[in-house]
Amino acid sequence: MEKRKPLWDIFPEKQKKECLDRIIAYFLDERDEKIGLIAAEDIFHIVLEKAFSDIYNKGVLDAQQLIRTKGADIEAELDLLLRSN
Repeated sequence: MEKRKPLWDIFPEKQKKECLDRIIAYFLDERDEKIGLIAAEDIFHIVLEKAFSDIYNKGVLDAQQLIRTKGADIEAELDLLLRSN
């Protein structure tokens, strides 16, 4: 069985750094609190753990619905192409 990558590892390094920088900046700008990289990583990890599955599942459900809709459109188009004897 293949081991799943931690959620943290799905982001490219540049994107992870941008997220961490934004978290650090948020705490400084909005809460006047200085947090370090480890605290920002902890917050980022918690958000990913809590939200990632819901966001991922929503994307899959949206894709399924799109495929159903497009499939029905294709089926209707094919029905129009049928010739009567």
